[in-house]
Amino acid sequence: PNYVNGDNTHKNRVLIEPWTGRNLKAESVRRRDLQPRERAIKSNAGIAIVGIIAFGSKAQKRFARLSKKQQDAAFWEIAEAVAEKLNTTLTGLVIHLDESAIHAHFQLVGYDLKGNAISQETKKRHTSQLQDLSAGIQ
Repeated sequence: PNYVNGDNTHKNRVLIEPWTGRNLKAESVRRRDLQPRERAIKSNAGIAIVGIIAFGSKAQKRFARLSKKQQDAAFWEIAEAVAEKLNTTLTGLVIHLDESAIHAHFQLVGYDLKGNAISQETKKRHTSQLQDLSAGIQ
């Protein structure tokens, strides 16, 4: 896309190599099978949850002053907090520095540790709480 600066792509950092679709599906099926089901998993079932961790303009300036190590730790802590809140596993975390603002993309298994589809469970929860997780992390 036009907003990506290809000259900075090499600066992106992979903290957790994202799982492949095959691995995500296998783990989702394994977890789904923890609950009694009448039918097999659908071919179009959500096997992953993906998200982005980004900050407002004021927080971006503060975040940019942190060392790489501190930035990596902060992104990791936020992504793990989201995974914990959803009772699932963090399976990918990549920091992007090739766009206008530093941000991270994360990947989670689409079924929680009890075998429930996260897409169904989040309908029952206050997903806005997930947006506020980073504010409480130092």
